[in-house]
Order: sequence, then structure tokens, then C-alpha cells
Amino acid sequence: MSHGIIKELEDISSNEHRPLERRLIDTAVWFHKNKDRIPREALDKRCDFLEMALDILLELTALNIQRLREYEGHNSENLWLPRGIVGTGDMTRFG
Repeated sequence: MSHGIIKELEDISSNEHRPLERRLIDTAVWFHKNKDRIPREALDKRCDFLEMALDILLELTALNIQRLREYEGHNSENLWLPRGIVGTGDMTRFG
């Protein structure tokens, strides 16, 4: 990602009020500004960085699912499943 695009994203982020979009833009800027700062030999630090990025992506996925549920009119706190799929049985074995 070029520095021009990162600067443009930073400008958009400062004007964005929706949490999902703002968090996505901030994450993209953070990732691209920092991904090359850790030496390739420092595998433990690179793993920590990638683990943090994965945590943020999971948060973004949850925000996206929350928005979709609100859009589709889901009000319950039940496990989210795509339409047409029925979840039965012991779900604890998946996590």
C-alpha cells in the first residue's frame, strides 16, 4: 500500500463515525505502517504482531456480523447462523 493511500485512509478515518468502517480503516493503516518495522529474524515479535492483527480481524468480523444481524432484524442473543442452517447437538466441541 502506498503512503498516499495510507494518508487518504487516515483522513477518511478521522471523518468516519461508524465503528466498523473506522476500525477497518484504522487497522489497515496500523498494519501497513508497522508490518515492515519488525526484523524478519525476530520471529517471536512477528508472531505477536500477526496474532494481534488476527485478534483485530476477529473483532471486525464480529462487528460485521452484528451489523448484518441488526440489518436483518435479529434481536436475539442466540448463536448466529447463516439463513437456512439449523444448529443442533453439542456446540461446545467447536470452541
